[in-house]
Amino acid sequence: FMTRGWIEKALCRAGFLDAVEIKQTLQVGRTPEYNTMLLEILRPNLERRAPGQEIVIVYATYGMPFPGNRDTGPFATPQPLAAENFHENAYLNYQSFRHYAIGEFGDRLIFDDGTLAAPLRTNSYFAYAMFPPRYYGAPDDPLRFPTIREAIDRAKGAGHRDIVVLLSHWNYNNTDNMLAMRKINRLPYSSREDVRAGKYWIDWCEPADGEDPIDCAIDDAARLTLSEVFDRQARAFGIGYGHRMRGTVERFGVLPEGVEPSATAAVTAADGGALHILDGPLAGVRLEVPADPRPGLPEANRWDDYEVFVDPADPFIGAWFDFEAYAAAARQAPGEAVGPSVLFGPYRTIVNKPARVTLPLGVDADDAVAVEPVIYNEVTRDWDPVYPVTGGSPVKWDRAARTISFDTQVLGIFATVGTLRGADSGFASDEKPFRQ
Repeated sequence: FMTRGWIEKALCRAGFLDAVEIKQTLQVGRTPEYNTMLLEILRPNLERRAPGQEIVIVYATYGMPFPGNRDTGPFATPQPLAAENFHENAYLNYQSFRHYAIGEFGDRLIFDDGTLAAPLRTNSYFAYAMFPPRYYGAPDDPLRFPTIREAIDRAKGAGHRDIVVLLSHWNYNNTDNMLAMRKINRLPYSSREDVRAGKYWIDWCEPADGEDPIDCAIDDAARLTLSEVFDRQARAFGIGYGHRMRGTVERFGVLPEGVEPSATAAVTAADGGALHILDGPLAGVRLEVPADPRPGLPEANRWDDYEVFVDPADPFIGAWFDFEAYAAAARQAPGEAVGPSVLFGPYRTIVNKPARVTLPLGVDADDAVAVEPVIYNEVTRDWDPVYPVTGGSPVKWDRAARTISFDTQVLGIFATVGTLRGADSGFASDEKPFRQ
């Protein structure tokens, strides 16, 4: 909202606003590249733990004020922050990473308090970081967005004694996460010596019912870690963000060299849209983007009349904007492919209500033991599993039609890999994965 507002203001003052078409790149997160970077930030913090130790992950993003307080100033009532999709998007980014992290490190990681069967925002250890608690909603509202400190205290209250605060959003270590965030959330500061040495993460211990750091040898001490951010992943961050911007450029109809769409279809934020290839090498390929599940939200939210996003299975929006979807044959292919690789674009376009992708299989049902969808990762230059989408439908393998269908919240290059009868299980690439 703020970036777009300043750009439009400058264009208006210069007399060019009506002559310029703006396509906006909105937010990072939820892509294979972004999730890979978070895995690499989390990994060394887990390696310092005992194998098999259960660990709570408090996933923290920058945060944005929400209605319920009566503060004034640049980040309060003058801004229509209640109408921002930031709140929903940030939490869905967290859910996407949750699947990646459990796939990588196993179910030793705890992301919610276990009180509910569904992973609602209100029972998760998802937190905001950069404002006092009163900025995140009315103090007595059970739907208020929690701070890092509140998430830590809730995890300790549930009996957990090993907690990692994983920071998502910051592109480099600076005063936001080194000073301001720690003061607001009452977290210890790093020493000058550590900062000079480039050590930005910090380990410490707290009592189960207090906040002051204590000796970790004390009985019932809770061990905590605050992670560093993306300094060491600067190149990967650039790759991931570059491909988000690529998708914005593609919305102007400018595609990379060699990309020849086999089909296109109009998709609108209000009504969704569908693409279906009936013949040719990609016959059977489909992309179905649902209509806006909650028309008017969050756009109609006002400071004193609003609805709060809670359930990832019930998002307020589907597509973030109108676009022309396309499908094209992709150059990349996994080693054990059992069908064509297909590029769906605009590249790295994100939707909140899951889109449904269908790919044709190039093997007979009787020949295949298992088939799974994969997505190309521009950072690892390898293939990731298509992890479940919270609130989405399960993968469907239609043996009769020789297709596989699955849900996704991000467009990219998809393929299918399989285990054929008499072959080894799994799949491989001849390129070394980044995270090895």
